[in-house]
Amino acid sequence: MPIYTIADVTVEMEPIHERVAKNAEPYLSDAATAQINIKTSADDIRSIAEHNGLDDLEMCEYLLLGQRFSRYLLDYDGMQLHASAVAVDGRAYLFSADSGTGKSTHTSLWKQLFGERAQIINDDKPAIRLVDGVFYAYGSPFCGKDDININARAPIGGICFIERGAVNQIDRIGVEETLPLIMKQIYLPRKSENMDKLLSLIEKICLLVPIYKLRCNMSVDAAKTSYCAMSGEQI
Repeated sequence: MPIYTIADVTVEMEPIHERVAKNAEPYLSDAATAQINIKTSADDIRSIAEHNGLDDLEMCEYLLLGQRFSRYLLDYDGMQLHASAVAVDGRAYLFSADSGTGKSTHTSLWKQLFGERAQIINDDKPAIRLVDGVFYAYGSPFCGKDDININARAPIGGICFIERGAVNQIDRIGVEETLPLIMKQIYLPRKSENMDKLLSLIEKICLLVPIYKLRCNMSVDAAKTSYCAMSGEQI
């Protein structure tokens, strides 16, 4: 079974369908053993399809593998956040929102603003891990409908939750406001002991990573507003 290195963790899995297999190719590893073993079967995928009333087995495999990866990543101080992660000058900035709000559109504005200085690490579910006291954002094969990701990592400079607004305004927020926003944008484990791990990890994120709320329109000025506040730099 192939072994991949995703978020600096070795993962053994064997995708059946093309989508995950193709996305996972850049993460192939020559490791002899894996830290995480994700086992699935055609029956598992069909069961997910029947349970959710879906016909797209490729999408069901994508969802199943992504959920299981997210669960096992908890054992390595990690999780996946529904967000678009853009890196500029070696630091990652994550923008999270409900689907359709415009998180990918916002990070595309960073690309427009910074050109080649900006890289989209993962456009839908970047992995986040605490490594040696620092939170990093990672690319992964689980990257949304447009399959935008790179096999890279960068220390996180900030996490921002987006709302639509006529005027661009960004504010730092605290733990109480952050917790429900994060909980809406992650896979929630079923077992209580895993939920405890998740809540502990979120607490560490709130302590170590600046968290923001951005009300914005879809202009380049919105990217300038968020970058200047989150990086501490001026443009």
